[in-house]
Amino acid sequence: MDPSLVQYMLEQRAEIPPGPWDDDMKKYPDPSYWPQWEYKGLHCEMRRGARWTWSGYVQVGPDHPDFGKKIHQLQDLDVPQGVSFSFRGLIGFDHAHRGVDWMPGVHWLGEGLSYATFDQVKAEVEQMADLLLSRKRRADKRRRRNERRARRRDNLKG
Repeated sequence: MDPSLVQYMLEQRAEIPPGPWDDDMKKYPDPSYWPQWEYKGLHCEMRRGARWTWSGYVQVGPDHPDFGKKIHQLQDLDVPQGVSFSFRGLIGFDHAHRGVDWMPGVHWLGEGLSYATFDQVKAEVEQMADLLLSRKRRADKRRRRNERRARRRDNLKG
């Protein structure tokens, strides 16, 4: 994370009013803390945005059917707030949507908004990883079925 952004966020932190993010901010006060972990063989990570909200990401490999897809091609992936990032197989979402998410770094609050905690976003990242693994299994199953059909056709011709 850019050191000037970290400095800005730390300065901004002092001005953030109390809210549902207080416990989260105490547990994870460093804006440059980007946890990374493996989940069922997929690389997962979380990052804080400039508004102190969490974003979640899952990395898929080149053999995954969603690798290289654009954001608009991934909107059928059922993740919180929809997919908002896709680059070289890193697929992600964020919790920084005006009118939906409480953003500690924005000084307005509204009725019906929610703040996504670290634990909540981590669970959502792993849920997205499960969805991506399911899509890969379905694509692999289709590929194997098509290969069997092609072999049968070739055997009938020969």
